[in-house]
Amino acid sequence: MAADNTTYGVKVSAETKDKITSMIEVSGLSSKVWFERLLALYELQVYKQHEGSMKYLSDIETLQDHTKRIDEIFTSLIKKVIEDNKLYTAEIEKVNLEMSQVVHRLELESKQQQAELSEVMHKLSESTKEVQQLKEMHRVQEENIQYLREDNARLININASFDLNEIEQLYSQLADVKKDLELSQLRHEKEILVLKDQHNQEIIKLMSKKSSPSDKKLERLSKKADLESSPTQIDASLE
Repeated sequence: MAADNTTYGVKVSAETKDKITSMIEVSGLSSKVWFERLLALYELQVYKQHEGSMKYLSDIETLQDHTKRIDEIFTSLIKKVIEDNKLYTAEIEKVNLEMSQVVHRLELESKQQQAELSEVMHKLSESTKEVQQLKEMHRVQEENIQYLREDNARLININASFDLNEIEQLYSQLADVKKDLELSQLRHEKEILVLKDQHNQEIIKLMSKKSSPSDKKLERLSKKADLESSPTQIDASLE
């Protein structure tokens, strides 16, 4: 049956307390075990001074030297274990800190790339809408040109008795309309090319930072947008 533990207190100077505390920490023992060891050493010294033990003094001192050496070895081992533990703890804390920094940096980069991707996708969507609008305007222009061609054919077949001045006015108006349509067509084609170049630059900028599955999807969308946004060459000349 284990003996009951009790608390024993004694007043000492601050210096003595600091020395005892330091020695206990260095020994690697608990305060209870350290005081028991100290008491055992004191008892040994008392027994050595006893009159009946004088004839065994040499043997006792030899045993004491051996036990002292054993204590020194154990103390040295304990110190090494404590130092190794401190070193390992410091290394683990360093690795954990580095990992935390890497994770934090990757999270920031991921958020930044996600924001950039969202912005590029939004611009791509807006550019696609503008391209569709320009394509519709281009279609209307083609219809107008076709109408003018048909109108021109009708003018050619006008009765020769038709007033020459009116014919010249119609031709002049037709030429003006043709010129306006050609200028409008060139302007719209230029706008399509500018929009195409802008959203391609945004996609290339994002893809150059880091390749990801979403980048491949964005590249497919870019190629699709290129095919859809290529301006159709039309024959603007009037026969």
